[in-house]
Amino acid sequence: MDDTRTSTLSLLALAHAELLPALSFTDLCALLPISHTRNTRRTEVASLLAQLEKEVVVMSRDNWYALSKTPDIPMLKKRLSISQAKLARNRVFFFLMQAIPFLEGAVITGSVSMGSAHEKSDIDIFCIIKKGRIWTARICLLFLAELFGSRREKKHLLDKLCFNCFIAHTAVFPLQNIASAHMLARAIPLFGTTPLEAFFTANAWTELYVSRPPHTPLVRPSRSLRAISLVVAWLLSGSVGNTLERTVARWQIHRLRSKATRGGGNASGLILHEDIVTLYYPDSKNNTVMARYADAIKQIDF
Repeated sequence: MDDTRTSTLSLLALAHAELLPALSFTDLCALLPISHTRNTRRTEVASLLAQLEKEVVVMSRDNWYALSKTPDIPMLKKRLSISQAKLARNRVFFFLMQAIPFLEGAVITGSVSMGSAHEKSDIDIFCIIKKGRIWTARICLLFLAELFGSRREKKHLLDKLCFNCFIAHTAVFPLQNIASAHMLARAIPLFGTTPLEAFFTANAWTELYVSRPPHTPLVRPSRSLRAISLVVAWLLSGSVGNTLERTVARWQIHRLRSKATRGGGNASGLILHEDIVTLYYPDSKNNTVMARYADAIKQIDF
């Protein structure tokens, strides 16, 4: 139980660091690392949480738990409703993403996937791409988003799309900590179950921090759209595709680095790993979250 106590408090500290208002009892049970969920019953977790409340370490309301203050249930419901509305309004775009060449799978991450979005929150999209064609797939996705008027640069939009990670299914995610593990565990799959499972197999390190709750893909599979994707991918599989990939890569990397360093910033949020991973956060939050997490941990008596 001591290990379960530590892991439970760690999850609540992370929620606090990520500015999530609270975690539900269901989420806590689902996110506990596999080593705990195999041996710990829900009744034991409930007993632990009751003890933590007696110690005034944790506060709860209606089976929602937080460290800092009693969960605001109306606010939680409002944020969940906003998150669900953002997903619903963009279902057509998510569906059409299946036509993008070299795009093997995609998930929603961030506040929307955690059911904690604000009206102005971006919709973060994490893409699994065929190795060697990351930049071709990325520019196609950005073009599709432009057609829908949903690019992140359009600041007046409520449902801005942020394609913040493109990675091959065999690649290992570069930021390995509890914040990254939580982001991946809470991801909502759009399509591409097999490549996504291969990616999580290659990134089993996440299980040291959290378990991944089961999710059903958000959009229905389309044979016709996947056929379009495969035909275009076949046409761009040879030397023409290689030349196109190099050309669009140079152009996009230059633009990303220019944007990242604009106004005296730096490119620390831009990670390029030899055509396997390209990760771009215009405002990288991982370090900030981990710093707040470390502070929250210091305040807890384990």
